[in-house]
Amino acid sequence: MVVILLIIKLVEILTLMINNRKQEQTTGDNSIAIQVGNDAHVNITQNFNNGNNWYIRHLLCNDWGTISNFTKGDYSEIPIENILLYPNDVFNFLQNIITQYDDNRFSCLYGESYSEAGLKKTYGNDLSLEIRDYDYKVYKRALRELDITNKDFISESLYKNGIELKRIGEVEYGTSGCGHDIGFVERIYFRKINFLLLEIQNISTLPLSIKSICSSSNLNESFSLIDFYDYKNSSILNQTFPELKIKPNQSVLIPQAILLEPIEGLDLEYKSDIQYAGSESTMAIDTVIKLPENKLISEILGPHQIPQTFSYIFDDEERKLGVHQINPSNMLLLQRHWFCGSCPHLFINKGNKWEYFAETLSKSEKTDAYTYNINTPIDKIKIFEIEDEISYIGYLKISDSNNNILFNLESFKLEKNEFRDFMIPSDAGYPINIKIQGHYIPNGITSNSAEANFYRRQLINQSLKKLNK
Repeated sequence: MVVILLIIKLVEILTLMINNRKQEQTTGDNSIAIQVGNDAHVNITQNFNNGNNWYIRHLLCNDWGTISNFTKGDYSEIPIENILLYPNDVFNFLQNIITQYDDNRFSCLYGESYSEAGLKKTYGNDLSLEIRDYDYKVYKRALRELDITNKDFISESLYKNGIELKRIGEVEYGTSGCGHDIGFVERIYFRKINFLLLEIQNISTLPLSIKSICSSSNLNESFSLIDFYDYKNSSILNQTFPELKIKPNQSVLIPQAILLEPIEGLDLEYKSDIQYAGSESTMAIDTVIKLPENKLISEILGPHQIPQTFSYIFDDEERKLGVHQINPSNMLLLQRHWFCGSCPHLFINKGNKWEYFAETLSKSEKTDAYTYNINTPIDKIKIFEIEDEISYIGYLKISDSNNNILFNLESFKLEKNEFRDFMIPSDAGYPINIKIQGHYIPNGITSNSAEANFYRRQLINQSLKKLNK
């Protein structure tokens, strides 16, 4: 739910900002943080233009519940008051998608559980081993038509429209990573949907009328995909805006595009965390991030209408105003996701390259001990807290096969983004043995859903990219 007090405070802040900038115009992405409900992932950028008549910003939401409710006329989870919706072909296409699902759409579906021998017998040479150690192995294989048939409308529709399966999803088989003998569980990953909106708010003291909107558009309503930045090469569409008065502080929301994240998730470079706050089974993080050039979201699904300019009537005069583009190099995101509530993670370094090894400390708020063996030569071991929790380590002992105690630490803690590195001597005997005892306390109520596993996977991939920069 939207926190009412936070919205009231936000209105006060916006009013102060507007009053302080009466004579100033900007073209960059100056960002503010707004809290929204139910896992909404919102990218908020602002632009003050043309005598402060309009306030313009892009919003990006990737929470299915928020998107679904929006198409049904429920705007309660959008951090904007007094909304006027401009329904267009993008909105109609999205509505059609939403109606194909009974309830939620999950980006990860669980399948059968296999023994390692059974998995190899079933899929044989189709499998590739990505992570090698005795405790945490992940096998991967390419997505098959059977994996999506009658399981996910978006993925199935993409395939029927000629999109290659490798661009639609992938399949993994992994153990729990925390010492539980549950076999290799099938996880089918689909690409997460995002909804891009443009807000145009009247911040003048008078009612205003938008006359027309000029957009880069493609009204093809098939399940086609194009690179996000290719919208700049789309045809230009001029549309007359409905005749209505937009009251002071009233906002028009214009659907711009339906977007698909890469299969591995958004490739974010985190600059700093500002704050976090728990709500039921979710965790919100205000994060300053950088998105790689030309990899903002990856691809547009179906039609798009991305406004470039619009004209409006002010003092009986028609005026034209440009819409600023999203600047991927400096954004402030409110990233709301299912709180994983997992464990600290072990990474190993081989030849100056970091690899993921395993999760550890599977029990929250209960002290247990775990043992791991590393069979191949490595240079370093890293215990890394990458999630929103605090890990309390009772002891950590690292020894080699010759019974040499390499490290023996007691009583330390790791908060989010903290880690400890351990250099392994070149003459150490293998396997290297790791014994660790402790527990973790999450900064919120945890979720064990398939979506939680999806976000944990994203966190691991993002951590590896950061470590191997």
